[in-house]
Parts: sequence; structure tokens; C-alpha cells
Amino acid sequence: MKSSIPWVLISSMIAFSCYSHLLATEATLSTADSFDGNTASGTFTPLSSASTYSLSGNVFFTNPGKGAALSDSCFKQDTENLTFLGNGHSLNFSFLDSGAHPSAASSTGANKNLIFSDFSLLRFDSSPNVKIPTGLGTLSSAGGVNFERIGRLIFSGNFSTGDGGAIKGTSCSLSEVSSEAIFTDNSSSTKGGAIATTAGTNITNNKGFVRFLFNTATTSGGAINDESSSTLAHNKSLYFERNSAKTTGGAISSSKTGGSAELTLSNNENLIFLENSSGTSGGAISAQKLTLSSGGFTEFRGNNVSSATPKGGAINIESSGELNLSAEGGNIIFIRNTITSSGNTNPPKRNAINIGNNGKFTELRATKGHAIFFYDPITSEGTSSDVLQINNGPVGTPNPYEGTILFSGDTLTSAEFKVAENLKSSFTQPVNLSGGKLLLQKGVTLESTSFNQNASSLLGMDLGTTLQTTSGGITITNLGINVDSLDLKQPIQLTAKGSGSKVIVSGNLNLIDFQGNIYENHMFSHDQLFSLLKITVDADVSTNVDINNLTPSPTETPSSEYGYQGKWTVTWATDTTKNTTEATATWTKTGFVPSPERKSALLCNTLWGVFTDIRSLQQLVEVGADGIEHKQGFWISSMTNFLHKIGTEECKGFRHTSGGYIIGTSTHTPKDDLFTFAFCHLFARDKDCFIAHNNSRTYGGTLFFRHSHTLQPQNYLTFGRAKLPESAIKKFPKEIPLALDLQFSFSHSDNHMETHYTSLQETEGSWSNECIAGSIGLNLPISFSDSHPLFQSFVPQMKVEMVYISQNSFFENSVEGRGFSSGRLLNLSIPIGAKFVHGNVGESYTYDLAGFFVADVYRNNPHSLATLVMSKDSWKIQGENLSRQAFLLRGSNNYVYNSKCELFGHYAMELRGSSRNYNVDIGTKLRF
Repeated sequence: MKSSIPWVLISSMIAFSCYSHLLATEATLSTADSFDGNTASGTFTPLSSASTYSLSGNVFFTNPGKGAALSDSCFKQDTENLTFLGNGHSLNFSFLDSGAHPSAASSTGANKNLIFSDFSLLRFDSSPNVKIPTGLGTLSSAGGVNFERIGRLIFSGNFSTGDGGAIKGTSCSLSEVSSEAIFTDNSSSTKGGAIATTAGTNITNNKGFVRFLFNTATTSGGAINDESSSTLAHNKSLYFERNSAKTTGGAISSSKTGGSAELTLSNNENLIFLENSSGTSGGAISAQKLTLSSGGFTEFRGNNVSSATPKGGAINIESSGELNLSAEGGNIIFIRNTITSSGNTNPPKRNAINIGNNGKFTELRATKGHAIFFYDPITSEGTSSDVLQINNGPVGTPNPYEGTILFSGDTLTSAEFKVAENLKSSFTQPVNLSGGKLLLQKGVTLESTSFNQNASSLLGMDLGTTLQTTSGGITITNLGINVDSLDLKQPIQLTAKGSGSKVIVSGNLNLIDFQGNIYENHMFSHDQLFSLLKITVDADVSTNVDINNLTPSPTETPSSEYGYQGKWTVTWATDTTKNTTEATATWTKTGFVPSPERKSALLCNTLWGVFTDIRSLQQLVEVGADGIEHKQGFWISSMTNFLHKIGTEECKGFRHTSGGYIIGTSTHTPKDDLFTFAFCHLFARDKDCFIAHNNSRTYGGTLFFRHSHTLQPQNYLTFGRAKLPESAIKKFPKEIPLALDLQFSFSHSDNHMETHYTSLQETEGSWSNECIAGSIGLNLPISFSDSHPLFQSFVPQMKVEMVYISQNSFFENSVEGRGFSSGRLLNLSIPIGAKFVHGNVGESYTYDLAGFFVADVYRNNPHSLATLVMSKDSWKIQGENLSRQAFLLRGSNNYVYNSKCELFGHYAMELRGSSRNYNVDIGTKLRF
């Protein structure tokens, strides 16, 4: 029993010691713990007792070490992980000077990590900056430096005389940034301007933007330098701009001397490398092994390498390295990346990728609907026996890689186009096109050890492009020739070098219209002869060129439904002295079929717009002459019209909208006849439901005459020769009032039409329309014998209306322009209906409502003959044929404001089977 007591005491002491140690490794940082060296009276003492710091408020450390460098990092841990818990607060370090130590925090214990989590803002500015010559970066760890669940993370203006201007660690992890992470203007005197690791940098699953801007390294990795396996994946946006390194990897360097490093970029929604630069290789990336798999838009633009022997304007793969390039969820684009040879005056040359000595492509593929665009060439060194399978899919399942791999000189300047290196891409390994499309455009050359094609794929080539091999044969089973390139007058070249190397071309010779409208090109307006394909071998052409299984007649894909019509024939010629076989294609034109865009009928339909405007003018003048108190004076009114023709399969329909003003004057003769003259100025817009619109300005005038006469049937029958008895004569009314209306109108319209083709050059044209119109009508006013609350009288009406409109001929003013013949519209109609009137002489407010059935008894529908100016091919354009029956509903009202002024309004709606016309006018009369 006595021996157990000391043991209990010893155990209690050990437990208490461990508990005390645990408490000592945890500390709380509050706002009161912040430090500002500009205002503090004391000095800052580095903290090293705790391993975990938990924030209870926003904390900042500004200018610790001002005047005298700190003796160590602001925070340091030698034995445990060093952890900072933000708890949703912010932590700021700025202008730190820790002498020859990492400025903000360091974890020096073997394999111990430096961890930051759950901050709203975590910021490190100039800690230290380049003015601290002994500075060793901002954060350092013998293990990993890990960031997780950060709102905003900023490293700006930090510097190190060693590796990692901002961060140095065995590894670095950045994940779950919600807003943004920015590394800008950080620099290192050795590797990794922003981040340097030896066991991998992982930037993953960040919903915020991650940007590396203007970071620099004296040796490699302007933004990131790693010597193991790094992964940048599943981020919303990764952006590397204007980072630079004096040796390799302007933005990222992934390499290990005597070992192997691998860089993976995958499933990033947006990945941009813009204007990064290096001093020897890899303007954006230099890696031993690189896997790039797009998850969205991916672009390498304007990156550069400048040295005596520059390599890889955008990407450089080191000797014996590998490149896997796959467009999975978005396009990958290489454009305007360059290499500059120092020591000479030659301009920069385009270069996208360089494969180092004995390196290779392991994959080059794109999923259906996506593409990899090489506007800059690929260069390769050494050799590899491994076959590059372009668009190769898994065995036994449908191939998902049916996308496009494009090599093009389309973005080259005229000076760049003259440099052969800007156009030539080379693979020092055999190439097999397994699926999808491989397109060579705008003068490029593609070279490989040998080339083979699976029948399910398409090799598409422009005239003037070249496919050549260095030591093997060429086998093509499905060749597509871009018809859009035929005007280059240079053949496609297939060249197989090496004794015994053969060229075998079989299957269809497809003439492909990639743009969908090539047969609109005017080079097909007449018969043509094109040098189509030239095959060259080193040995006997008769045995080394096989075209026996090539379909002799070319196939058009797609067929030319519209545009110039014709047929193709191909002939072959062999030159045994030069070991060449050349195909010549002959185009024979047979006709022209205008596309629906060229057949737009808006020109003819503008006549219906004029028709609508002139009839609205006539109706308004008739209403303007009807004031109850009106004798003579001036009047002015606004006028608006809207006509909509519903489209059909044959006709697309159109809209006409117009508005303007009308000025008129009216006078009564002693016999109570009425004369009215009015002038109008209208602005109109016509638009089809397709690609054309027209703006017009109309000037018009109208003369209206009304003659009022009263018939006296009883007197006529009594004093005439009628033999009716007096009792029968008295059954007729004593008086029957009549009104005869005559109206003549004219207008002139200046039109300007623009046609915005989907893929052709815009065209414009101007012309004028002339219109004359006339009408004669008879009114029979009848008053109700009994008072009615809504109307006091009604007026049966019948009219005969004629409208004639002519359209002048004209030509559009572009190479795609058309000429149009003159056209016309003639319409004769008979409206029959009645008007109901409320109001008598002396009343200040009157209104009326009228309804008519309108029958168009004769019509010459608008049409024109269109001629394509460049080829003189012509076709008929038919305007819309509006329904010949209509119901017209009109209403108007007058308000006598005083003895000199009267206000009026007019509203009309005309309904036809396939069109609607609405008209609203508001005006005022000034009487004298």
C-alpha cells in the first residue's frame, strides 16, 4: 500500500503537466492584439508559445520591425503545426521586416504544417518588400502551407532572396476560396515568384477567382515553381497574366532535377494564360509531364520566350517529357504566342508548344462540339516511336472524342505569313487520326513521321496547305477539301518522304462547305478550273501512289441547295520525272438558286406601307372636315399607323410603322360645299421578319370636296310626270339630304433599305415610291325620330376607292448587291357601311362610330424582278397578297374648347384574314 502512493502522485503530476502544456499551445487574438508600428510606443515581440491562434475579432499587424528588424517571424512554431483560425474575421499583415526570417509566420518542425482557415479576409502586403535585402518571403513551412475556406486572400508585393516570394513549403494547398485569391507583384531571387514547393502545389475547388499577376522569379516559375506533382483543378477561374521568369516557366515551372514532376490542369471552368514570359523556355508553362484537360474556356494568348534558343512560346515540354492535351468541357486556344531569338533583328516567330528531345504527345483530342485551335505552330525535337492517336476514344464504347483539332494561319499578319516557321507544325512521332476532324487551314504545313487515318474521321484541308511525312507513308480514307479556299489557286500537297514511302488516298473526295454558304461566292458565277491536289513521293510514282479506291466524282458536303448551281469533275495527271500525281477540278455552272435571304420581299411590301399611309391620310382629312361648328380655318393633327402582316411558310411577313403630322385648311362655299386641302410629312420604318429593314420619308397631299344636296321627292313626284295618286306621294319623305364626297391624294416616298445577311456583306439601296389615290363616296344622313341616349343619327355610306403606287428601279451598292426592276400596286376597293353620330349643332362634345365591309374588287399585287449584279442571274420577288376582304371599324370625337378652337381624335382598325392595321390621330382646329 505504501508503494502505490508515490505512483499516484507521479501520475497526477504528469497529467497536470500535459494539461498545462495543452493550454499553453492555444491562444486567442482579439482586435486589441493588433499592432501598428507607426503609432505604437513599444516594439512588437514575435509570438512562438502557442500552436493555434483563434481570432475573436479583426486583427492587423502593420510595420512590426520598423526601425529595427524583428528577431524572428511574427508567429513561429518549432514543434507543432502552426494554425490560424479566422472564425469569419480578417487578418492583415503589412510592411513586415523580420530580417533574415519569413516575415509573417513560419513552422519549422519536421513535416509540420502552417494552416489558415475560415477567414473573411487574409492579406499579406509587402511583408517583406524588395527593400529588405535579407527578406525570406512571407510564409514558410517545413511541411505544407494550407489555406481553406477563405473569403478573400491577397498576397501583394512580397519578396524573398530565396525560393517563394510569398510562400515556401514542402507543399501548398489552396481550396474553397469563395470570393478571390490574388497573388500580385510578388518576387523571388531564385524560384517561384509567388509560390515555391518541393512536393506539390494544389489549387482546387475554388468558387472564387484565383489570379496570379505580375509575379517574377530570377530563375524558374514566375508565379509557381514545383518539383513534384501539382494539381490545379475544379476551379471557377484561374488567371495568369504577365508573370515572368528569367529561365523556365513564365507562369508555372514543374520540374525536378534528376527526378520526375507532373503538372495537372483539369476541369477548370475558365483558364487563361496571358502575356507571360520566360528567358529560356515555356512562356507560360514549362513542365516535364503536363496533363491539360479543359473544363471550360481555355486560352494561351500572347505568351513569349526570349533567348538565344527559345523554346515553347506558350508551353515547353522538357526532354523525354509527355503532353496530354484534351478539350473536354470547352475549347482550347493557342493564339499569338511567340518566341524571340535574342542577338538578331528577326521579328518574333509564332510558337504554341515545343516538345523537347525525345518527348511526345500522349493524347491530342477534343470531345464532340469542342475544339483545340492552334493558331500558332507546334515544334518537336528528337524522335518517338509511340503513335499519337488524335481523338482516340476508349476501346469497346462509342468514341466521345469527335471534336476538332485545327491548325490555321488565319491570325498571321502578312509579314508573319511569309515566314515558313510560322506555318509549320511538326510531330516527331507517327500520327493516326482516329476520330473527329483534323483541319489544316490558311497555308499551314503539318509534318509527322507517318500519317494514317481511320475511315470514321475527316481530314479537312484548305488549298495551299500541306501534309507531309519525314520517313513513312500517308494513308487517307476520308479527305475533305474546303471549297472556301479554292480561290487560292494552290493545290493541297501530300508529300511522303523516304524510299518506299507510299501515299494511299481512298474513299470519298469531299468538297466541303464549312461555312455553309460558299456557293454564294461569285467565283462560281462562271466555269472554273482549279488545281486541287498534288501528291509527291520520293520513288516510283506508279507504285507508291494509290488512288484506285478513290471515288472519281467529288461529293459535296453539304449539297449546294442555294447559290450557284453546277457540277464538278476531277481529272488526274501523272509526271513520272517528278514523281507527282496531280488532280484538277473543273466547275461547270448550270444556274443560280437565290437563298431565302436574297429573296426578301420587303421591297415590294413597302408599297403596302404606302397604301396604308395614303388611306389613313384620306380618312383623317374626311374626319377633319366634319366638325359640327366648323366653317373655315386651319387644323393640324398627328398621325400614326401600324400594319402587321402575319408570316407563312412561303412569306415571312412584315411590319410597317409610320408617324408624322398633317396640316390642313378648310373652307365652305356660299352653297355650303366644303373644300379641304391637307399636307402631310411622315417618317416610316418597314421591317421583314428576316434580315431587312427600310426607313422612308413621305411627303403627301390631298384635296377633299364635299357637295351637300337635299332631294325633295314629294315635289318631284307632284310636279313631275309621275302619275302616282296624291295619297301615295305623301308617303315619301319631304326631304332627303345627300352628301357627295370626292377626294384626290398623292405622295412621294424616299426609301433607304439595308439588308443584313447572316454571313454575306451588308447591302444598301435607295429608291422612291410614287402614289396617287382617289375616292368617291355617297352619304345619306338619317336622323332618329325618337331620342336615343347614344346616337342621334346614322349615315349609310358607300365608296369606291382606288390606290396606285409605283416603285422605281434601283441597284444596291455592294458586291453582293441586287438590282430591282420597277414595280407597282393597284388596288380598287368598295367600302360599304354606316356611321352612327352622337351630337347636334351647338353641343360642345360629339362623337361617331362607323363600321364598313371592304371588298377589294381588283388588284395588281406588287412584284419585282431581282438581278444579282455580279452574275446577272435573276429571279422574281413577289410581295405579300393581303386578304381581299376586310372589316374596318372607325371612331372619332370632337370637343369644342371655345369659339376659336376645336379638338378632335380619330381611331381606326382594319382587320383582314392575315393582317392587322391600326391608326390613331389626334389634332386641333383653329377657326376664323
